[in-house]
Amino acid sequence: MVDLNIITGRKAYRFKVPESWEELDGSQLKHALLYKSAFRSAKAETEARLTLGVPRRVWRKIPPAQRYMMYADLLRFVIDETPSFRDNKIPVVRAGLRRLHGFDDMFSDVTWEEFIFADTFMLRQMYREMVTVLYRPANPLTGKKRPFSDKDLPRNSKRTDRLDETTVALLALNYRAVRKKAVEETNGYLFPSMEETYFDGKRITLGEEETQAPNQTSGWADTHHTLLGDLAYEEEKFLRSKATTIVAWINRKIKESREAERRRKK
Repeated sequence: MVDLNIITGRKAYRFKVPESWEELDGSQLKHALLYKSAFRSAKAETEARLTLGVPRRVWRKIPPAQRYMMYADLLRFVIDETPSFRDNKIPVVRAGLRRLHGFDDMFSDVTWEEFIFADTFMLRQMYREMVTVLYRPANPLTGKKRPFSDKDLPRNSKRTDRLDETTVALLALNYRAVRKKAVEETNGYLFPSMEETYFDGKRITLGEEETQAPNQTSGWADTHHTLLGDLAYEEEKFLRSKATTIVAWINRKIKESREAERRRKK
C-alpha cells in the first residue's frame, strides 16, 4: 500500500491506497476491473475513486485535472498488468439465503479431481459451472465447506444459478488471476494458456490473442489418465490428493525430462 495525501484548503487527508493487484480486496477488485474496461469513458473516474477508496466528499474537492493525473498514475498497474495474485479475493458469496465458500489461497485445499473439473470448465468458458465446482455450502455441524463430489454438482448448480452474471464474471476473473500466479510459480510447464479477458460489469469478453488449441479443453483428463498408466487401482487416491501436490510433482517430472533431453543433445 502507498500513502495518498490530499490537501484541500485548510484540510489534509491521508489514505492508504493499493499499488498492485495483490493489495486489492474483493470490492476493489470489481471496481478495478470496471475501471480497466471503462478506461477511456466517463465511467472511469467513478470506478477509479471506488478502487482507491477515497470518499466522494473528499474527491469532489480535488480539481478535475488533478484528479485525472492522480488516479491515472496510481492505477497504472490496472491498465498495464494482467491480474495475478495468490489469495482468493472472493472467498465467500451469497446465493439467495445460502453462503457458498470458495477455495483457499493458491488452491491449497482443492483436490486433484476438483481442479480437473473446475479448470476444464474454465478452458471451455463455462464460468458458472466452474463456480458450481469450487463454491459450496458449509456443513452446518462442522462449519467446514462440504467436500467436493461430482454427484453433488446438479444440486449445487441450483444454488449457483441464483448468482447474477456480474458475480459469476468476477469469480471467473478472480479464479483466472490466482491460476496465473500458479502458472508463474510452476514456470508454466503444465498449465494450458488462457485468453486475456475484459469485464464490463455484466459479462466476460474474450480477447483475440492466445486463442486456445481445441485439444486443451480435454487436456486435464488426458493428463490424469497418463499419470495413472497401469495404476488404475490408484485412481481414487490420485483424485483425493491435493491438486497442488499433483501439479508440483508433474511439473518436476516435466522439468527433469526436459533437462535430460537437453543434456542428450549436447
